[in-house]
Amino acid sequence: MYCASCGTQLPDEANFCWKCGQPQKGPHRASDSQQFETCTIEFQDMLIKGCWVATLGKNRIAQSRSLPLGINAEAVHFELVSQLINDGWQVLTTREGGYVVSMRRPIKR
Repeated sequence: MYCASCGTQLPDEANFCWKCGQPQKGPHRASDSQQFETCTIEFQDMLIKGCWVATLGKNRIAQSRSLPLGINAEAVHFELVSQLINDGWQVLTTREGGYVVSMRRPIKR
């Protein structure tokens, strides 16, 4: 499904858009028995090098190794995604080139 507000592709069970935060309506609401938390993966550019960062809200939950010039950003991105998958996260959305931009995992009660 897609967000009615900003058009972002969302999982069918999304209650809110991960990009704009707007609530989602309709038959594709998540059940109350299973709730998820969602993290976003973005590239943070620093002066000479950068890194991939996974955030949950405003909290940084994981970070790739730094990327000095000449390092393959795709491989480092894959390392971070693999680490998150090992921690119980599932891929939700990707963008052109196969880069994962959001992941989710069940909230532990």
